[in-house]
Amino acid sequence: MAQMRQKLETPVKRLAFQPIVERDFCKGCILCVDLCPVAALDMTDDYNSLGYHVAYLRGVCTGCLICEKICPELAIKVTEKPI
Repeated sequence: MAQMRQKLETPVKRLAFQPIVERDFCKGCILCVDLCPVAALDMTDDYNSLGYHVAYLRGVCTGCLICEKICPELAIKVTEKPI
């Protein structure tokens, strides 16, 4: 019983996720924006050095990694940190 109680009292590791977009790799295809299940990404109004609008984090990322996996330019890396 004490062992079970200890397992239940172990703190849950909570993480915050943040997609990092390499501005000069992004070509503004909006796949990440369209496929994000929580609408955490949007496109900027300004342009990168290649002349494309760039994705940016505008909401709370759940860390599903869809944006990172779908990006054809490998411009997105989802990072995590304990909160």
